[in-house]
Amino acid sequence: MSNELNLQEHYARKKSIVAITGKAILFASMQFAIGSVEMSSKFSVKNFSKDQTTLQHAADALSDYIFIGVVWTLGTCMMFWGNYGMKGAIINFIANFIIMAWIMTSYKGAFEYACVTGNLEYPELFRKRKNVHLGLNQASTAAANQ
Repeated sequence: MSNELNLQEHYARKKSIVAITGKAILFASMQFAIGSVEMSSKFSVKNFSKDQTTLQHAADALSDYIFIGVVWTLGTCMMFWGNYGMKGAIINFIANFIIMAWIMTSYKGAFEYACVTGNLEYPELFRKRKNVHLGLNQASTAAANQ
């Protein structure tokens, strides 16, 4: 019986190591997203926002992300609540809030940099937009009508 218990314990540890390794790889891969925000996106805002329209498009993208981030946070809060109760939902909410606040702060710094270096006005977040998804269609329709 002692050998059987040791064997079960051995397999439980092995299974635990596999699960830990899998989760570590999953969470480490999220560094790609963090790196993307810090490097590519902020780089683009700082270096390519030379006019007010381009800077406003970057602010519109941040506004869209915030909406998606809130939906993601609510969905993951429901999942954590289902798995871990209210404590899990609260911890998940706090973690998501910190990440979203960091991204927003990071982008706002890039907007400020673009405003100072390009002599631009700070863009408007959460502005009402008309036909946001029809931009390319409108341009091609206008070109066809000429």
